[in-house]
Amino acid sequence: MNNQKKRMVISACGLAAIVILYFAFVYPWPGNEGVQGTIGGVQKYNAGQLSDKDVKLGGSENSTDPIATLEQKVDAMEGRLAPNLRTQVLEARLQYLEARLAVPPEARSASVGIEARLKELEARCMEKSASIPVEARLAILEARLASPPEARTAQTVEQRLNNIESRLAIPPEARSASVGIEARLKELEARCMERSAGLPVESRLNDIEARLAPSPEARIVILEARLNNIESRLNIPPEARTVTPEARLNNIESRLAAPPEQRQMQ
Repeated sequence: MNNQKKRMVISACGLAAIVILYFAFVYPWPGNEGVQGTIGGVQKYNAGQLSDKDVKLGGSENSTDPIATLEQKVDAMEGRLAPNLRTQVLEARLQYLEARLAVPPEARSASVGIEARLKELEARCMEKSASIPVEARLAILEARLASPPEARTAQTVEQRLNNIESRLAIPPEARSASVGIEARLKELEARCMERSAGLPVESRLNDIEARLAPSPEARIVILEARLNNIESRLNIPPEARTVTPEARLNNIESRLAAPPEQRQMQ
């Protein structure tokens, strides 16, 4: 009996060894790219509430709006200026907006500080927004929040309001129709203004300009002022500024591409 048991044990060990060798060297295991566990293997889209970093100003990077494309190019050109010229450009933009919004001279001086001047401009924009059509105010808010195109079209005003309120975490009791569209818009605009305080000066100026220019014609006027501002700093002669915005941007690009010592002489 003992010999029989020994033979059974030896046979079982031999079979186990054959199985191990087969799976170790013969069985076609999948490659690394095909092996994924549960941890980190599932990715879901989360369209939850926004953080401050989600608030974007101006046009989308992939915008098909030709004016938005020009605005983005002007932003890029301003960013390429020397630091002292960039500071002058920002100051000129501030002064232009202060003049447009009838900010009194005593509130415009450099001693007041850029943050205080920006807050004054933003407050005045809030006051003026009541005269802008509801659809235009919604469009500005949607642009700031980078809402996808499908969320901006083929919807009622109420649906668009609800979408923006959800993204800005407005409590349900402040969203009811009984509150009124004007009060709901003001709440949304105030929330966006609060979020913008931590954004760069250039971005806040872009937003103020967008609120002052709800129509394409008004946006072109502001774009023209910004182009003049850059061209003045680069000593581009007036006769070279009468061409199309695209040609003017090309002139600016050529001037910026030149060595610094040649820019003043061109």
